[in-house]
Amino acid sequence: MKRYVKSQIDAVHLMKTDRKTSVAVLGKYMRQAANQGILERSYDLTATDQKYPRKQYPTLAGIQTVLNAIADDNPKAKAARPEQFVDARFIKELDDGGYIDGLYKKSPR
Repeated sequence: MKRYVKSQIDAVHLMKTDRKTSVAVLGKYMRQAANQGILERSYDLTATDQKYPRKQYPTLAGIQTVLNAIADDNPKAKAARPEQFVDARFIKELDDGGYIDGLYKKSPR
């Protein structure tokens, strides 16, 4: 799990600091490689700290949104609490150890 969390942080860092690569990846997966304008606009809309914060801590509000969305299909979701699904120890360990801040010191955006 720690390796997954680290790879997610690394991916967000790459997205935020390497526009050219990020736009190319968007083109590949959106199948819009020929439409550079759409790709660059998509990048501008998604690479924000609001959409992808540098520190990928899960939010209770976000988890509650998912629980609400699935509550009609899964009755257990109605009684579930977001806290039941959060384990932030891996990202906290990387954060407290300076890993995340260190990435952005090397290549600020």
